[in-house]
Amino acid sequence: MANFLREQLTYLLVPLIVIAGFRDASLVSIGGATTMDDTLPIYRLYMGETGGFIAFINGFVITMVLPELLPYVITIE
Repeated sequence: MANFLREQLTYLLVPLIVIAGFRDASLVSIGGATTMDDTLPIYRLYMGETGGFIAFINGFVITMVLPELLPYVITIE
């Protein structure tokens, strides 16, 4: 449910924030792992080719790293 809500928030917030004048690469963090696939068109549309590339790399890295790090994060008390 959290991932679904994050994706929907990305569809709403990224266009609004870019229209307001903030066009920084840190916007990619809103989408999380979905920046590689589902929300990539939003980033390309509103942030251009460079923003789309950064979004793809961000989603790819999160998708590859998370399965390795999650067990360690869960066991930390």
